[in-house]
Amino acid sequence: MDSYSALLVSNDPGILSVTQRVLEEYGFQVNRVATSAAAEQAIRSVRFDLAIYDNDVPGALQLAGSHSTIAAKMAFALMRRQTVKEANGKQVHFIIQKPFTTDLITRSLRAAFGTMLRQKRRSFRHPVQIVPLSCTADFDGGPKNLGNPKILNISQSGLCIKVDDLVTQGAKVQIEFELPDSFEKVCLGGVVIWSQASGRTGVKLTDVAVEHQKMLNEWLNNRLPYPTELLPRVMLAAPPRPFASTLSM
Repeated sequence: MDSYSALLVSNDPGILSVTQRVLEEYGFQVNRVATSAAAEQAIRSVRFDLAIYDNDVPGALQLAGSHSTIAAKMAFALMRRQTVKEANGKQVHFIIQKPFTTDLITRSLRAAFGTMLRQKRRSFRHPVQIVPLSCTADFDGGPKNLGNPKILNISQSGLCIKVDDLVTQGAKVQIEFELPDSFEKVCLGGVVIWSQASGRTGVKLTDVAVEHQKMLNEWLNNRLPYPTELLPRVMLAAPPRPFASTLSM
């Protein structure tokens, strides 16, 4: 499994020691910086999987940004109780109140890691070479069969097909096929979100019957490179959103 990247912004030796050790136990490649200026330099070329901002570092929390300026896919803020409100409007998913224990940061990172792993599993594109039983798209005035369709890759939330036609963005697609090494048929409905002159077309799944989504998910889960046993059985927080959780001793 590919390693994750983490940005750790702190100048506190205790925080650096404990947090880096826990991050590395979860397989993160850690970039430690002591100032917000150094952190800003780091995020110019890399979008990190996780960022941990120590609010005692001047300007660190500002790096969490708003929805339009996101430096990391998930962000932690290490804050003292009296400063928690400073996270308002920032893209922060977990707030950990200082001082904290090794157990608290471990449990928090376990929750975050599980969420990130689930998201990665869901978006992983499995390469395939599937000729559909049928493939239609509604564009240019009505539904039409797409010429010589072939599914090139597929995930739980979308797929890429190659066809003879140039399908316009926003077109609705219906595609039916047999899952490889299986006699099960699935019918998927989606919307074209991009297309190329070569005929490669990206489809986001939007209309799939529950039983067909279940069959697709099970088929993909048996082939994904992220083992289910790595997922925490107990999550401490819901899927990430601003202010998803505030944790303290």
